[in-house]
Amino acid sequence: MRSGVTDEARNEERLNALASETGRTKTALAREAIIEYIVEYIDDLEDYYLAEARARQNRKEFVRERRKTVTRPSVGQRYVRSRLALA
Repeated sequence: MRSGVTDEARNEERLNALASETGRTKTALAREAIIEYIVEYIDDLEDYYLAEARARQNRKEFVRERRKTVTRPSVGQRYVRSRLALA
């Protein structure tokens, strides 16, 4: 099992070698890789972030509605209160 540090160093070496071989900068290569990733996964990313935003909004609305809710005493509680008032 490789550690994250080893993977980072290996990826850095590969990026340096690719930049050297192609005559492009590491920044240009990284930018291209990011764009390729976004193009390939944009639908999934969009679905994920929209669902996350909707869930956040639903939680806010739920909390807001819960705060508006006024609980009424049950019949048993009202009976006990009325009996205590008579005593």
